[in-house]
Amino acid sequence: MWTGDSGVSYTDIQLYIQEALSFGVSGMIFTGADLPGFVGNPSDDEFIEEYQAGVFYPFMRAHASISTLENREPWFRSERV
Repeated sequence: MWTGDSGVSYTDIQLYIQEALSFGVSGMIFTGADLPGFVGNPSDDEFIEEYQAGVFYPFMRAHASISTLENREPWFRSERV
């Protein structure tokens, strides 16, 4: 189960965590989110925080819509990331 096509924001990070926990108590424990969000282009801070949260999901993947920048993997980002 995945959390759906979501945006890139700090609010969305909170929603991913709430959804993963809700899925877990409902018996669907293998869940995750598109990192760092499906729609939008994250700042470096948002990118880092999304990945920091994502490492605790049962599965995580770098994924985005075709209309976003092609920079979902950390090595394509700035040196800071």
